[in-house]
Amino acid sequence: MELVFNDDKVQARNVKIYLCRRYTGERLKDIGLHFGIGESGVSQAGRRVAQKIENDKQLKKRSLRFRKRSICEE
Repeated sequence: MELVFNDDKVQARNVKIYLCRRYTGERLKDIGLHFGIGESGVSQAGRRVAQKIENDKQLKKRSLRFRKRSICEE
């Protein structure tokens, strides 16, 4: 993760949350426990990242690179 998002740890964390939500099928509660946030925080972070990915080609490229490496690793 650090290799892909080395310049922005917050964005890296939010992308991880988004990818976990989108690709793992885990419950919001379980993802939230993993990242130390509530269910609404998981939902909100995922929604924000999805919107940013739609509008930011660079972020889309970075998130796809990370997805190829691994999903939901801390």
